[in-house]
Amino acid sequence: MNCDTGRNKKFLDVVIYGAGKRAHSRIDLLNCLGVRIRGIVDSDVQKAGMEIGHYTVGLPSALYSIYDDCKICIEIVDEEAKETVRNNLTNLLEAYDEISDIELIIEAFSNSNICNGIVGDYSKNNYRSIIWASEAGLGLGGVEEYVKNVSIAMINAGIEHIRILTNCNKYIVPESITRIRLSAEYDVNKKNGFVDGIYPYFIKIIQNLPCVIITSGIDSIFCAAAIAKNLFPQDVKIISMIHLGTVNICKLQSNVSDYVDEYVAVSKWIDNQMRKNGHTNISVVTCPYICLPQIEREYTEDERLPIRIGYAGRLDGYAKSQKRMDLLILLFKELRRRKIFFIAEIAGDGPARIQMEKEISHNDEIDNIHFLGVLDRSDIPAFWAKQDIAVNVSDCEGHSISQMEAMANGAVPVMTRTSGTEDDIIDGKNGFLVEIGDYLAMADKIEYLFNNRLLLSVMGTLAHEAVYSKSLMSDHLNFWKNLLQV
Repeated sequence: MNCDTGRNKKFLDVVIYGAGKRAHSRIDLLNCLGVRIRGIVDSDVQKAGMEIGHYTVGLPSALYSIYDDCKICIEIVDEEAKETVRNNLTNLLEAYDEISDIELIIEAFSNSNICNGIVGDYSKNNYRSIIWASEAGLGLGGVEEYVKNVSIAMINAGIEHIRILTNCNKYIVPESITRIRLSAEYDVNKKNGFVDGIYPYFIKIIQNLPCVIITSGIDSIFCAAAIAKNLFPQDVKIISMIHLGTVNICKLQSNVSDYVDEYVAVSKWIDNQMRKNGHTNISVVTCPYICLPQIEREYTEDERLPIRIGYAGRLDGYAKSQKRMDLLILLFKELRRRKIFFIAEIAGDGPARIQMEKEISHNDEIDNIHFLGVLDRSDIPAFWAKQDIAVNVSDCEGHSISQMEAMANGAVPVMTRTSGTEDDIIDGKNGFLVEIGDYLAMADKIEYLFNNRLLLSVMGTLAHEAVYSKSLMSDHLNFWKNLLQV
């Protein structure tokens, strides 16, 4: 089939609002895609007159002369700053047509000569492919594990034409995953890296039409799927699975709702937020995990022994990271200051590990915090079964698989109140919740359990009971069978 599917090819005329790093990185890309940039404006007077590509940055007052039947793209990352710009634009122009950064790229790509060159003729398969997207790869991480596990379960259940679309990096995965993997090869260091990233994913998708693609975020694969849907609307269905629960993530998902057929949320918080944004085509599902009907384990009730605290997850960074390893270190230091007798085990790895080890060992005579590195998935239940308490100090989550695995093995959760925590944890009954960033309140809860150790078995048993029914892969498969109609 030829690429000319009846869509009216047209140039996109835009004004870029914002002259920061993001705008600098986008100009060449937009020019490459044939977007006609009417001008660039910024409210910062110090940026007025600076050059970005072939464009001279002007003040917002320049919109009076350059804004005429075109769209405005606000190239600013901070959402509060964006809202301020929107209010200023309303006062300045009364009415204007905004286009989001992602939508601009999707529409520009769909209408570009690049697209004409990519598509050409294609042969439609006589079956529908089910494509799971995992742009982050097939290594560590909750989303990556989820994609692998559900794909294998679908294959074992006799569901055909399962594919995993991911990058071309090398991973140690089962042969069953290797057989269904669609690897997209591209050089991320090229000048137009984002275009070069979309390109191979788009190729893989149109080679597997018709298809339903389950995306894991608003990334290059999502853009590629949306472009394919623009060009072949009858042959592409997009299910956007929302794995991270923040107001901004949900807003970003809403911005691309025109391309999405169904949303799937991993927590009630995400579901509620998306419904507040006006979306009803959404379902909630809990990611499956290993959880036995009954648990047999022991707790450290003897006050002469150290209470055991576990953390499992990425060691991704400090103050500006998701997992907030800086707060984990502060928590452990606070427990030491309070003379809480404990042993902590940290399972996982990441860029923050070296700094964490330095901070813990500096002027330290107590060897009670141990880094275990990355554990095999089969070792996770045993890891949690020997912990009394599970901690998570993240600023944001979707529905932490580590949280559910800990509770499945009877560890008492003490965690920041992020998306997904209230789906499982009843504060004060089967665990404790504290506000984001409040490691001192977390230390209070751990000290309380330290001084009331008989509560560990009571709360741990209730934690297990809260998550067992949500853990079953059979129920999870039935959800996807119904949604995918297979």
